[in-house]
Amino acid sequence: MLPTKGGRVRPMNRDDVLGLFRLRLKLEPRLAIESSSSLTADDRKRLEAILDRLHGRMIVGERLDVHRQFHLRLLRNAMSDWDFRIWNHVYTATERYAGLRFALEHEADADRRDHMPLLDAMKSGSESEVRTVTVEHIERNRHHILAMIDNVS
Repeated sequence: MLPTKGGRVRPMNRDDVLGLFRLRLKLEPRLAIESSSSLTADDRKRLEAILDRLHGRMIVGERLDVHRQFHLRLLRNAMSDWDFRIWNHVYTATERYAGLRFALEHEADADRRDHMPLLDAMKSGSESEVRTVTVEHIERNRHHILAMIDNVS
């Protein structure tokens, strides 16, 4: 907000993307590993239901909401209140970039295809698989978003 001038939207930029995704890489793999050990059958059913919703046609805002639900449900079992506060702040800041990706790229099966490996890794019980798949997911999204920013600029 600018005094007497209203608001201004901060432009998207590479430094924000790099910083936000660096923070996600520090936080999410550890939380995913810890959460995987307490994932219940009910949690898995909820996650699969969320993935089914991601497969359907939605406007960008709805997709962002369902996408957030999936990532939060994956990690929530391991989150302290502070973990959630920090994750929520960082994740919310990345949503403007995810929204750009959702608006510019949409294949009917892309969301499910991109997220099913996360759920499969969580089900596996393998810490190394959970870490690897989580890191790959975050890095892949960072790469796609940086490419889109470069193409839009």
